[in-house]
Amino acid sequence: VVGLVGAPLCWAAFPRLQDRGFGFARLFGLVLATYVLTTVLSLHLLPNGRRAALLSLALVAAAAAVVYLRNRHDVARFVRENRRSLLLGEAVFAAGFLLFLGIRALNPEIYWGEKPMDFSILNILVRTKSLPTSDPWLAGVPLGYYTFGHEMVVFLTFLTHLSTRFTFNLAFGLLGGTILQGAFSLARNWGGTLRAGIAGGAVLL
Repeated sequence: VVGLVGAPLCWAAFPRLQDRGFGFARLFGLVLATYVLTTVLSLHLLPNGRRAALLSLALVAAAAAVVYLRNRHDVARFVRENRRSLLLGEAVFAAGFLLFLGIRALNPEIYWGEKPMDFSILNILVRTKSLPTSDPWLAGVPLGYYTFGHEMVVFLTFLTHLSTRFTFNLAFGLLGGTILQGAFSLARNWGGTLRAGIAGGAVLL
């Protein structure tokens, strides 16, 4: 859904790319919606939660709808003429998602390395009512850490209504999928061939 919301905006933002940015529409939509959510929470316009996440997505979707309605014939023709190429890009995302999720499934516990810290930040961001949130390690002190990546997972946690113990591990799959698809898309656009896209994705992966 977030990818569909991001697609018309990418189509307008990246006219020089062969796939019009559809290869990173999912990530583009996610970044925009999360940015809206963090702005809403930072300005204390709404309390943190699923309603705020849905509203943020709705605002980005409204902008996407305006772009789509103004260009619907061109967008429809582009999708129709490049359907196989766009579906291939989605297959690349699925491959990256499943690969990274499979690797994570071999060791899904959240108790070593930086995982306990990341998990605590994810949970405090889910529970907070506004931003900035408090530090989970030092009560009463604002969290002095970069959290936008965590906030994207929080946004998806609210949308899916899943526990953070699931979305924490699913985020690894999302990371692998979006990175692989983005690299594949850019390399294919720049190189002009499918081989270039495969090479770019494989090297970055």
